[in-house]
Amino acid sequence: MPRRLRLFEVGAWYHIGNRGLNHRAIFETEADARRFLGLLAELCFDGLIEVHAYCVMTNHFHLLVRSTEGNLSEALQWIESIYVSKFNRGRGRDGSLLKGRFFAKQVKSDAYRKAILEYIDANPVEARIASSAAAYPYSSTHHYLRPDGPPWLTRTWVEGVVCAATGTDTYDPASYPAVFGRKWTPAALRWFARFSEGLGEDETTLDGILAARPEHIQRWFDRCAKEADGTVSRPPIIDTDTALEVIATCEAARPDWKILQFRRSQSGWNILRVGLLRDLASESFAEIGRCLGAPSRTVYDRYPEHCRLLESDAEYRTIVETTATMIVTACHGDVNSTPLRRRTGSDPDRR
Repeated sequence: MPRRLRLFEVGAWYHIGNRGLNHRAIFETEADARRFLGLLAELCFDGLIEVHAYCVMTNHFHLLVRSTEGNLSEALQWIESIYVSKFNRGRGRDGSLLKGRFFAKQVKSDAYRKAILEYIDANPVEARIASSAAAYPYSSTHHYLRPDGPPWLTRTWVEGVVCAATGTDTYDPASYPAVFGRKWTPAALRWFARFSEGLGEDETTLDGILAARPEHIQRWFDRCAKEADGTVSRPPIIDTDTALEVIATCEAARPDWKILQFRRSQSGWNILRVGLLRDLASESFAEIGRCLGAPSRTVYDRYPEHCRLLESDAEYRTIVETTATMIVTACHGDVNSTPLRRRTGSDPDRR
């Protein structure tokens, strides 16, 4: 079956990346990293893309780019083809080096764009190959913490956001950590990796959920209740492990919560677990069954009940929304505390 054609809009922003085949290293030496960045610079100098953030790791890379001409596929295919060819030739090997074609996810909202940049910044520290993002030389953070950097790195958006957040006209590198310094939990990083490389998006609702705003969580569950068969693919909003930990804590505080189903009384937490893992973690019914140690058929039967109760049982809906808010906060932290969240509608480089 031929690959699905990917179309890239002129002027749109994208999170792009790729990984080594079977988790193998694709940047084994400093020379490898410099070669890749040199090829990236050629694309920028030719006006094919704008690179606003990047990070080159041992076995993968991340880019935050703006498509200037709408031909990202050709541009990225060129850079990967040239890089892999030179990598193989220098080592006397042949065959595939990358996992597949690069992933690309359009970044439509300011909050999501900021989260992508912060996620890119966090990669070297999370991988324990650098003590801080600033100490890692093969990432854009290293340069944003200095007055200037490579001429092919487009700094206008980042510097504009920092100036807007600090109320200044001149970019101060010392202010960068205060604006783009989100502290990621391990659970949030796992979630973001799944979300950013997965399919499907609903950023308007997503931004509200990440800020744990109850009205957005209510709207999310309204949609879920209308799609009661559970077949619609949604981006993961929370991390499964964090969800189970929070639900266990809530259950311990109210262990006697029961729901009447098919003339039988059962724990409301059993239904809630299935619903939240499906709606917010985007787990399959088989994955939920493995997590809960329950047959897939039991899980499959509980999900429509969860959707029905969201619409018909006010108490159930309240508990679900309260629990969901707690999980989002536990997974992503206090997102509302960042300066950019308090300043709405700012986009110094919207073109």
